[in-house]
Order: sequence, then structure tokens, then C-alpha cells
Amino acid sequence: MANGKRKWVSDIIGDDYKSWKNEFVVLDCGTGTGKTYFCTKILGRYAENERRKILYLCNRSRLRKQVYEEVKRLELTDSIYVTSYQSLQQRIQNGEQIFSYDYIIADECHYFTTDSTFSEYTDVAYDYIMKQKQSVVLFISATAKKFFKYLLDTNKVKKRNNYRLDKDYSYVSKVYFYKKDELKSIIDDILENEVDSKIVVFCNVGDRILKMSKIYRKQAQYYCSKSTTDHKLKTLCGWDDGTAEKCIVHNTFEKRILFTTSVLDNGIDLKDEKIKHVFSELVDVDMMVQALGRKRSLNDDDTCTFYIREYQTKGIQGFLNSTQKELEPVELYLSDYDNSDFAFKKLCMAMSNYKVIRNIEDGIRYFLEEENCRIDKFVLKRKSIQRK
Repeated sequence: MANGKRKWVSDIIGDDYKSWKNEFVVLDCGTGTGKTYFCTKILGRYAENERRKILYLCNRSRLRKQVYEEVKRLELTDSIYVTSYQSLQQRIQNGEQIFSYDYIIADECHYFTTDSTFSEYTDVAYDYIMKQKQSVVLFISATAKKFFKYLLDTNKVKKRNNYRLDKDYSYVSKVYFYKKDELKSIIDDILENEVDSKIVVFCNVGDRILKMSKIYRKQAQYYCSKSTTDHKLKTLCGWDDGTAEKCIVHNTFEKRILFTTSVLDNGIDLKDEKIKHVFSELVDVDMMVQALGRKRSLNDDDTCTFYIREYQTKGIQGFLNSTQKELEPVELYLSDYDNSDFAFKKLCMAMSNYKVIRNIEDGIRYFLEEENCRIDKFVLKRKSIQRK
């Protein structure tokens, strides 16, 4: 903390974890507050001594790797199984057996809502976790306020099991807002007037990285998800030649500028006193907070400046239009589902951007041909389905 002794997650929990019995627990704690330390070294060691098992779920491959390395270092691999939400979802969908665990750690649980905008099956992991009544489930995030409020308001989490610890942002010296076209001039000014300070820019879309690469070329490094479908971006970031994994080494990067997508919003701790400027162009507020929190202060003199992009009316309207388009199928399903086959076809037409539509509920599955939106096959069992 800026004043007084700094508190950690292990401080506010104390010995409470020893009395948790098949219940939900919330760790509403900021980045850099010792969440992983508590889950591995304290709870993990306790589970080992009690011969209990922990399932540790991560939302990003780098976070999974980071946690696994820590578990391995502590020699707790027999007690803690580290995997991803995506892997869990795949196993469930494949009908594979999921072993029972005494503890389930849902790390970065904002994944359920944040990633649902681009990942179709986040609810599979969510439904599985919410049904676990024979485990202690820890929901952990620095940016899941609304989700945590829902858990508390619905009494799924008891007030006594709600632990909160805000991140210390005293290392942030200044905060600025900037417009899209101002980014280059700000970066150029930093490069010209500061000797060796480093810059991180979190871009909202990969196309922004490609455009900035044409300006800064070899002056900067570029990073994106390995699973991106943009071949140019994938090549630029080094996934084709294997250099991508060397982009972040020893909690920092080599060149003065790093342009990245939100793939680095967690699972990476940037510990370098030369990192003095962090830009966020992310639209999602939760992702933005996570991104800004990647910078970890090493001492009282290790400060940085935050820059947040201002989106103008046109840009905001574009996001609203995109969101509304995604909502149309849901609204049709809820309003016209019982009326006729014609309404069902309208639903399919509204979802024509998908080649294969997933099960909306058990008993419904339909396939679309993307070019002409023709319904190739659908099975509808209206009477057997209870809409929620």
C-alpha cells in the first residue's frame, strides 16, 4: 500500500481455508496481491498434507504455464492439476470422464463473461463448475465485480466467503486519454525525449498491430495469440518460425516498444523498471484493467504512466451495432421460438455468420450453409424443452 504495511491475499484469509467445506469462495483481489501464492504454496501445501486434490483452471496458455511451473517448483504436481478452461470444455464435449476434486480454482473467472464475446463455449465450463457440490470452488479475479455481485446476490456465495483486496496503483504516476490518431505522435515523443524507457501498447484488434508494424518495423516487437486466423499477423508475431515464444523473456521484452493483443492481459508479469508507458486500446473494461495491471512495480521509484484510448461516437456505434447483431438470434429465440417453423428459420438466418451452430439447448441442433443461409438439417423438439 502507499501508506502502511502492504496486505496480501494470505493475510485476509488467514486460516479460514481450513474450515471451507464444499462451498463457493470469492477472491475479489487485484493483480499482484498474491492470489497465486495463496492457491499454490498455502492451499496447495495444505491439500497435499490432507491428501486432497486441486483442479486449477486458467484462461490463457501463458498463465497455465506460469502456474504449472510454480506448482512443479513446489513439488505439488501430485496434488494440483493445472489445465485450461478450454481444455476442460473440450473434454466435457467429448464425453470424457472428469475426475472429482476437493478444490476447484477458477482463476481469472471473468473468462466466463469476457471471453464469451469471441469464444462460443465458455458456458460449458461455467455450468460444470456451478454444479460441483462436492468441492470447494474458488472464483478468482481482479475484474469480475458484476459476476461476484451476482454470486452474492443469489446467495451462491456466503458473505463470510467473500474476500476483497484492491490492487495498489500507487506506482502509476499519471493517466492520460488519447485519440486513435494521436498514438504515433505520443510514442515518437517518448522515443525522442527519453533515453531507454520502454512502451507497451495493448491493441483491440490485430489489424491495428499490422498497421503500426508498417510504421515502427524492427523498432518494435509484436505479439498475438497462437490461434489467430490472420496469417499476416501470425507471421509478423513469429508463430511461423517459432520466435513468438521468445518475445517475452525474463518478464520483459528486448526492444523499446511492444504491440500486443489482449492475449497478454494476464499470465504475464512485466517486471522491468524501463517499462514506463502502458497504453490500452481495449474496449472491454475488464480486459483493460487486466492489461494495465501487467506492469509490476519493483520499488518505490519504479513508476509508469497509463494511457487509455478515447473512442469517438463512430467507433462506439460500431461496437453497439456488432453487439446488437449478436443479440438478434437470442432475442428471436426468446420471443418467436414457439410460434412456427418460419420463426425458427428466421433465427437461423439471423445467425448466418456461423457455418455450424452449436446446441442452443439439448434437443436442438441445426446446420447452415454460410453462402445462402439454407437450412441443411435441423432437429426440433419443442415440446420436450423447457425454456429458462
